[in-house]
Amino acid sequence: MARKEDLFANTSIEHLKVAVALACIRSKPNGLSAREYAEQLCAQYRAEESRWKQKYEQAEMTILKLKQAQELQSFMNISGLADLIPFVTFDNTSSRNQNEEAMEVDENAEHIKHNTDFIRSYLMLKQLNRETTQKPTLGGAIHSTLSNSLYLIGRSILENEVLSIPIIKDYFQVIGQLSSSMAKNFPQLEVQELVQVIIDRTLRGDKFERKQRRELILTLKHLLIPQMREHILDSLLAAIESFSTHLRTVTQSETSLDTMLYENIYYVFEMLQVVLKDLKDQGNGITSGEVDPSQKSTISDRRLHTVRILSKVSERLDKCVLYISDSFPLFVCKIWLIKCNFL
Repeated sequence: MARKEDLFANTSIEHLKVAVALACIRSKPNGLSAREYAEQLCAQYRAEESRWKQKYEQAEMTILKLKQAQELQSFMNISGLADLIPFVTFDNTSSRNQNEEAMEVDENAEHIKHNTDFIRSYLMLKQLNRETTQKPTLGGAIHSTLSNSLYLIGRSILENEVLSIPIIKDYFQVIGQLSSSMAKNFPQLEVQELVQVIIDRTLRGDKFERKQRRELILTLKHLLIPQMREHILDSLLAAIESFSTHLRTVTQSETSLDTMLYENIYYVFEMLQVVLKDLKDQGNGITSGEVDPSQKSTISDRRLHTVRILSKVSERLDKCVLYISDSFPLFVCKIWLIKCNFL
């Protein structure tokens, strides 16, 4: 019986093939050879096949997104979770040319997994910060969670994700709050590396909008904690020094000016002013009211340390204007204004 059904099926397929062939012959337009018409039909078939394949991949992506949302909701019951979703991208294909082939599903799954990890890490850090106010001895747990969070922030910035500036700000505020309770467990090296990533992407992040580049570097003001203040200052100065070297090279050779770098260096200047103001405020310490006699020596030492740092900053900025004042007066003027207002 089964053999008879198979024979009938094979016969039906053959009949169908003949019918399709006859329909193709009858519908062949004038002016086209049979070969040209067959190639045209094949091209149409492939285009249709590609369209349905893309629909299939989109359906797979929808399933992955739903799984992600379910995982996030079950991971931690935080009422503010919905407010975070608009700041994180779940689709990195919007900037792709429509003629390009769709990204493979496994790559999209990896992208979504990264975003899931990013939000999970954020929620864990917020939760840990609340717990630390009650249990200030969670140094090891904080270090592990914080290191993972810093890695994910850096990866998002480096991979040109849609920047979640509000979340990055909140991250850094939590880091500032946790830093006082971490003592030796503070992940200083990881934070320093992230600071460098932020400065580099501000200067060279051509896929970021101007507003994003400015907002990105200004997130560093939330990291102006004792462990990081001087490092951030040094990193900003190093970026300015490097750009001044580029300007000198331009004046002394046929090297073309990096106009994007020229534009973005002013965001570095803006952040430098924030750091200098904070440094001076911290150095001044108590400025009004009676001072505890036991604190006088500490305040004096702090002010002396601040004076020394500002003196070095002034020296480094002076070197940045050498041999370029005539060719790049705006750059030099900006440095002079900073010196007048903060040094």
